[in-house]
Parts: sequence; C-alpha cells; structure tokens
Amino acid sequence: SQEILDDELEGGDDSARYRPAAATRNPSALIIAVAENDATETERLLARGADPDDGGEGVGMAPIHLAAMGDEPSLLLLLLRHGACTDARDEEGSTALHIAARFDHPERVRLLLKAGASSAATDYSGRTSLMRAQDVAVGARDANGGIWQIANAQWTNNHL
Repeated sequence: SQEILDDELEGGDDSARYRPAAATRNPSALIIAVAENDATETERLLARGADPDDGGEGVGMAPIHLAAMGDEPSLLLLLLRHGACTDARDEEGSTALHIAARFDHPERVRLLLKAGASSAATDYSGRTSLMRAQDVAVGARDANGGIWQIANAQWTNNHL
C-alpha cells in the first residue's frame, strides 16, 4: 500500500536494507595538496615517501589525473619525477593523457607522451586521448599547432 511505501521511503524499520551504503571517501594528503595546487606541499609529501599514485580510498582517481587538469603545471612534472604511473586509470577509465587532452593542455600532453603515456589507451567508452583531443581542440591552436596535431603526430609515429 502507499502507506507502507511511504514508511519505507521515510526510513521505516527495514529501509536501511534497501539503500546503498554511502561511498567512503578518504582522500590521501597528496591528492589534497594537488587539488589545492600546492606545489610546496606536494613536493614535501613526495620527498617524505608519499605514493605518487595514491589518491586515497573511494576517490576514483590518482593525483596525476588532477595534475593533468589543474592550474599548476609543475605538479604533473613533480609527480612524474617521483614515478607516477602515466597510464593510471580513473573511475571512467581515463588516463592523465585523456584528461590533459580534454582540458586542452598541450604542454601536459607533450610531457605525458614524452614520459611514456600510451596514446593508444582507451577509456571505458572506447575513446583514445586523440579522440578526446579531437572533441575539444579541432579549432584550438598554440605555438605548435594545437593538441590534436600533437596527439595525432604521436599516434602516427607509434602506429605507422
């Protein structure tokens, strides 16, 4: 009856059984420093042995993902120098290269490719970083021709 349904939705006796458990989020100190664009704290944590790939519990991404999109380009270099995995996946299957392309950061695309990031990696929707670059940067240009051209040249060099 509607009364029973309303009771269940309001938190009746058995309602907790039917609700999904709240996702626990416990971000690492490193991902917080990267999220705050704090290069000094990021460097301090890495120097003290913080795992460059640890985003924390339930966060769904690694620090390198935030560094690929954030406001402080030096954070990406710091993480790479401390061994961050260039092809770590976030909760959507995206790598840092996907994200740098999506956020139109050609200098970060170059840096990730130079560090060994795979231009052939696909996210969970089957899209490569080149496809992401095409989505957002067909008309974008920088001094070297835009990220689509950079990613395309890298893919061509690796596959032809």
